[in-house]
Amino acid sequence: MKRKIFFILCLLLPFCFGFGFGYTKSEPQPRIFEILDKYNQIILNIKDATADLTLDSNLFLFGCSGIMRQQGKLYFKAPDKLRADTTDHNTYFVRNNNIRKIDGEGNKFYIYLLYSLDYSVGFNANLISANFYLSLLKDSPDEIIMRGIPKPEVLKNAKEVLIYFDPKTNLLNKFEVLFTDKRFNGTIYIYYQKIDELWVPSGFQGKTAVELPNSIMVGMGLNFTIKNIKINTGLSDQFFNPGF
Repeated sequence: MKRKIFFILCLLLPFCFGFGFGYTKSEPQPRIFEILDKYNQIILNIKDATADLTLDSNLFLFGCSGIMRQQGKLYFKAPDKLRADTTDHNTYFVRNNNIRKIDGEGNKFYIYLLYSLDYSVGFNANLISANFYLSLLKDSPDEIIMRGIPKPEVLKNAKEVLIYFDPKTNLLNKFEVLFTDKRFNGTIYIYYQKIDELWVPSGFQGKTAVELPNSIMVGMGLNFTIKNIKINTGLSDQFFNPGF
């Protein structure tokens, strides 16, 4: 069950850092709004999406590791709906910080995410500003770097997040997580492909760390790819309704 939760948390990673308008603890920097608005104009053209997913995750625990592979179908509908149907006959429905799971035997489970990002604003342009105080560290023709400080009750094990943009494409292409436990660090690279003249996230790869229920921090490697992406096909709201 723990690894099933890791699976859905990994699915949320692109939405954690893929959108946002930013604020600092004092006055927001106008340049931050400009940078993020350019990215937002690209991403918010995606009204819904369907894709084949493959997630390879690797937990590093007590010197041991092993790759767990999950495959299936991923569905998204703006602003706040996710669904994943896996090949091992589990279906996940995500909305806000609530995850509902139906297994192959029809058993139903309810999971609520604590100390994660606050998804109550949806997977949209308010997600980053709802969770981080943002400032601009670097703004050059080759690279833009923003620093995000988690707001109270958000990502309790993270000290700060560095968010990287490519000014040539206006796309977010990397983020780094600095954990309070200095034994760990995280770097995630985000990939895109063009579909119908629109840039669409097509996967991410890197490493991070997660806290197990016994409060032990462990490293985690991730490789998430989506293929056969179809966008703006008109998915219905009912398709994302778990029924409980």
